[in-house]
Amino acid sequence: MFMLFLLFALAVLVILIAIVIEIKNYKEYKESEYYKITKIPYWKIHFDIGVFGEYDTYRCLCPLDGYKRYLFNCYVSTGKMPKSIINIIYEKLYPLTQVGELEKKEHIETIKKCYEKPVLSKTTTEMQDKKCPRCGGKLVLKVAKRGNYAGSKFYGCANYPGCKYIENVK
Repeated sequence: MFMLFLLFALAVLVILIAIVIEIKNYKEYKESEYYKITKIPYWKIHFDIGVFGEYDTYRCLCPLDGYKRYLFNCYVSTGKMPKSIINIIYEKLYPLTQVGELEKKEHIETIKKCYEKPVLSKTTTEMQDKKCPRCGGKLVLKVAKRGNYAGSKFYGCANYPGCKYIENVK
């Protein structure tokens, strides 16, 4: 009988501790900026996974500053991601931002070159005016994707697959 009483007392104690923790969380939530902005009721945080994820992300972002906040926001919060991972990523990326103006300008120019359209040579512009001798369609510059000539450039008829005329680039 005494053991049954101890088990009952232990169960009541666990329930009381859970209630105290829940009251603490409730008060913390009601005082948060998130609640002041959204006015979402506390019970909805527990029953809506999307809202809980948003609130959890907000809670984790608040103590972070600057780029760390941005880095954290790039990853989906699971509620289990330790802040140390954000610090590790930040420590690896931050030194890359600490370069002089010359290096920054060179980097920007390199990126711009990657996106520039190639200047057409005289033979390329001549070929743009060329017509397919078989069907009269326009010849288009293409690159072979497979086979023995993979990566090689050639001119093919724009009416492909109806016309399979090709001409090698000289």
